[in-house]
Amino acid sequence: NFASWQKNTSKYWQFKNYITYNGSIKKHSFTAMLGQEAWRSDWDYTYQANANLPNNTIHLPSLGSSTPSIKSGFGVTTMSSFFTRETYNYDDRYLATYTFRRDGSSNFGPENRWASFHSFAASWRFSNEKFIKSIAGKWLSNGKIRIGWGQTGNANIGAYKWGTTVTKFLVGQTSVAYRPTNIPNTSIKWETQEQTNIGLDLRLFNDKIGFTLDWYNKVSNDMLMPLQLPSYMGTQGNGSSRLNAPWGNYGKIKNTGFELAVNAHPIANKNFSWDTEFNISWNKNKLVGLSGTTNANIIGYGQWNDVVCVSNIGKPLYQFWSAGCGRWQHWWCQ
Repeated sequence: NFASWQKNTSKYWQFKNYITYNGSIKKHSFTAMLGQEAWRSDWDYTYQANANLPNNTIHLPSLGSSTPSIKSGFGVTTMSSFFTRETYNYDDRYLATYTFRRDGSSNFGPENRWASFHSFAASWRFSNEKFIKSIAGKWLSNGKIRIGWGQTGNANIGAYKWGTTVTKFLVGQTSVAYRPTNIPNTSIKWETQEQTNIGLDLRLFNDKIGFTLDWYNKVSNDMLMPLQLPSYMGTQGNGSSRLNAPWGNYGKIKNTGFELAVNAHPIANKNFSWDTEFNISWNKNKLVGLSGTTNANIIGYGQWNDVVCVSNIGKPLYQFWSAGCGRWQHWWCQ
C-alpha cells in the first residue's frame, strides 16, 4: 500500500507603464515613447510519499510505516526593463526609427545583471516620389526600401546558473550528505544578438500583386551555452549524480538568409474571390567561434535515450555523426 502527496504553488505578476507623445510640423511628424516593464515569477513545491499503509482506503503518507520520502524546492525569477522609441516621418516618404532599452535579469549575477541594446531602422517609400509616379504611372501602388540594424538580448538559461545549487544524496542506508549540482560562473552575462536587415516591398496594379523580399544577417555574440568539459570531471552521465558544467558566454554563431513572399488577388468581388500566396526562404547558420573550450562542442553522452550531436567551428550547428558502412581497401588494391 502506497500513498503520495504533492503541492505546487506558482505566482506571477507583471507591471507595465507607457507614455507616448505625437507631434507634427508641416510635412514632419514624429513620435516619442517611454516605457517600463517588470515581472516576477515565484514557485515552490512539496512532495511526500510513504509505503506500508494500513489499507488501500487511507491515502495519508504520514500513516505509512516505511521510510518516508520528502522533497521540496522553490525558485524566484525577476526581470525589469526600461526603453524608449523615437520615430520620424517626412511626407510619408522618409521614415526613421530609433529604439533603446535597458534590461535587467536575475538569471545573472549582480555585476552583469543589466545590459543595454540599441536598434535603428530607416525606409524610403519611393512610390510617393513625383519622379517615380511619372515613370511608373498607376501600375505601382506602393514601393518601399527598408534597412535596419538592431540588438536584442537573450537571458533564457534558467535561474541560478551564476551561483551554485545544492542537493542531498544517501551514503549507505542511513547517512545523508550534500553536494553541489553545478559549477558556478559569476561572470556569465547577457547574450547579444545583432541583426542587419535589408528589405523591399512592392504592391502592383492597385494592390492585386504584392512582393516582399528580405535579406538578413544575424550574429549572436557571447552565446550562452554550457562549457565543454571532459567526462571524468563528472559532468556527463546519469542526471542523479551528474555535476552540471558551468554556463557561460562561450560561443558565436552566424545566420544568413533571405525570405520572399508573393501574394496575389486577381479576382475579388462580392460573389467570388481568388487569393494566391507563395513563400520561399533560405537560411545558413554556422558556428563562428568558441572561447574557453575546444574547437567543437558536443551535446549528449550517448547513454540510455541520450542523443549526441556536435557543432564544429565553421560548420552548421548540431550535426549528427554516425559510422559509415562500406568497403575498405589499400591504395594498391584500387
